[in-house]
Amino acid sequence: MISLNKIVIAGNLTRDPQSRQIRDGRTRVGLSVAVNHAFKGNDGQSGTETSFVNVSTWNTTADRCLKHLRKGMPVLVEGRLRISKFDASDGKPRYYTEVVAESVTFLSRPEDVALLTGETAPEGAHTDGEQFPEEPAASPF
Repeated sequence: MISLNKIVIAGNLTRDPQSRQIRDGRTRVGLSVAVNHAFKGNDGQSGTETSFVNVSTWNTTADRCLKHLRKGMPVLVEGRLRISKFDASDGKPRYYTEVVAESVTFLSRPEDVALLTGETAPEGAHTDGEQFPEEPAASPF
């Protein structure tokens, strides 16, 4: 049986990356990416629908995202879709959907980062379109 789980999204970060240490000592950095979809309705009117996508990054990719990304910056994320089911405190099942990043491409220039953070662009900063592929690692779940 064939199986494929591949997601590619491009959009802007809705908040600064958030870092969290997990039990085994590894770092997970979470991103939230706003992705717009333009459409034309049955009435001929144009519209835009925005999806807010949760993204998990790990290892070196997580470190680089935490260091270089800020709210509002554009990114391209390639990864796989993961839907987790858990029981909430009220006993009802809940679902959490996220993209587990295999690579994150920064779509901004170091000068843009400097404007957002109020700092000067660091020596050796990432370049426009620089891609950081995820290192192969065992799934944390």
